[in-house]
Amino acid sequence: MPLHLIPTVILSLLTVLVLPIGLSSAADQPTLLLMGDDADEDTVARHSRIFNRVHAAMRSQMQARGFHVYDETAVSMDVTNPNRVRRPDTELVTVARTVSSPPIDVIAIFQIYASARKNPYADINQLRIRVAGRLLQVQTGRTLGNFESALGPKGLPPLPVKCDRDC
Repeated sequence: MPLHLIPTVILSLLTVLVLPIGLSSAADQPTLLLMGDDADEDTVARHSRIFNRVHAAMRSQMQARGFHVYDETAVSMDVTNPNRVRRPDTELVTVARTVSSPPIDVIAIFQIYASARKNPYADINQLRIRVAGRLLQVQTGRTLGNFESALGPKGLPPLPVKCDRDC
């Protein structure tokens, strides 16, 4: 599945699962907190350019579809330092449960993996990207769904061999 379809998959899961999480109708969209899990050293760290672009794209798509998406920094800065990196999902769930205004119904926790491998036949590196995540009902911990999307090396431009991690 192409990366640009991830927000659509999340939205589809949320739309199907709005009623089961205790909301009265599909018009009562759940409050949603989009959070990046970067505890794994192989994931792209929070606040990197890649992370910020993926996060912003997902947030914009969800808002465009009418979901109430809250900014993690704004709602959690009284609870924890939102600028920390390499936070495990246990901390993310705890933070989401602690936020009281507004109460968060669902968290979408995602991880971004990006790697480059040298092509054995050419003097280029080939890029691979994977975004994986899950939706959780905050108060109960009930899993509402999972999503994963990968791209590469076809569909992505090759990178120069002397490209560093930020490239």
